[in-house]
Amino acid sequence: MSTDPTQPDPTQPGLTQPGPAEPDRAVTMPGARTAVRPARPEEVGRLLPVCVEAFADEAVSAWVEPDPNRRVRRTRELLAGTLRDAAAAGELLVAHVGDEAVGASLWHGPRSGAETAPALPGSSAADRRIAAVLAATAARHPAAPHLYLSAMGTLPRRRGLGAGSAMLRAGLRRARSLDLPVYLEASTPRNRALYARHGFRDLGTPVPLPDGGPVLQPMWCDLPDGDGQPPAGPNRSVRTRDGS
Repeated sequence: MSTDPTQPDPTQPGLTQPGPAEPDRAVTMPGARTAVRPARPEEVGRLLPVCVEAFADEAVSAWVEPDPNRRVRRTRELLAGTLRDAAAAGELLVAHVGDEAVGASLWHGPRSGAETAPALPGSSAADRRIAAVLAATAARHPAAPHLYLSAMGTLPRRRGLGAGSAMLRAGLRRARSLDLPVYLEASTPRNRALYARHGFRDLGTPVPLPDGGPVLQPMWCDLPDGDGQPPAGPNRSVRTRDGS
């Protein structure tokens, strides 16, 4: 799942999904231009509160932990190690307006084939729901080597102003430099529309989460052109480990 709630979804709050639709226009915000770059490991402490605020209202996060206060604590716990490792690997892209970090995205890879869902030590309802998410999505990762956009989020006050599109273009340029396509799971129709505008297409059938949870749509983007734009031609056939 990934997350960039670039605009709030009035029907579904959430944690970590590639983000909601925003106008496809020049990547500028009032008074300043959006710049996207890899985070440095020494910046993780400063970026953690930004990522917690950006990701804690995403659809899957809200389903995993409905209580807002507990959700913020859990999101912080989950992200602390993830951001550190991603920054060290050059997989954490951050959007800035001036000196302010306004959004972040996690581009893991290269990966190939089904993911192994890790065992979780807890037994709370939230732990069981996290395990359900991992189990539901693990087998859907494509067999071909790829980057995995697992999360993208923007600060609530900065949504709808282009940060999500800027991070997508930067991540797709990185994918081109690595000669790799990109996979993600969209958690809302709005997110799905944003990714479709940037060259992603549905990959297989949706993945419904149990207990009335969000319906995740796996998506795939073939290699973008050199400017991080959508591929000019149709995406090639892609198979996942579960055969979908």
